Amino acid sequence: YLKLIKWRLSIAVAFSATAGFFLFAGELSVQTLVCFFGVFLMAGGAAGVNQIQEREIDKKMDRTAGRPLPTNSLFVGQALTFSLLSIVTGGVLLSRLGTLPWILGLANIFFYNGLYTPLKKRTIYALLPGGLVGAIPPMIGWTAAGGSLGHPNILYLATLLFLWQVPHF
Repeated sequence: YLKLIKWRLSIAVAFSATAGFFLFAGELSVQTLVCFFGVFLMAGGAAGVNQIQEREIDKKMDRTAGRPLPTNSLFVGQALTFSLLSIVTGGVLLSRLGTLPWILGLANIFFYNGLYTPLKKRTIYALLPGGLVGAIPPMIGWTAAGGSLGHPNILYLATLLFLWQVPHF
């Protein structure tokens, strides 16, 4: 299950959300942990859905052939159940911090699983939703701490992370 949720990547995403939280709040709190775990679970669930979406291609690539679905260490039903439970649990945690962090979390799943994943095999323009996926987590943290999305500080950080996704892609 740890491989399914790409735990290292999901932790990195949760830390970027935590950075956004800390930038606004200026201190760590119980809400910081709620934000961290909410984003971690949603990111992990989205990563699991991504592996379901790409399971046939993953079988053919050396880098991904050892993932849980190509190796049959997990079956699609198990992966889907675990991924959806992670997304829902993470969403409930984020909703405790406000509607906007929850909506941003759901939007990020849509951009990642609904746009980026299917588009990346077809067009270079997949980098646009992919860039948003990288830019949104600090915005989740910022708004979870009570910040406004229109504040220049979070917009600068989100823009930097968005632009960083282009060479990363």
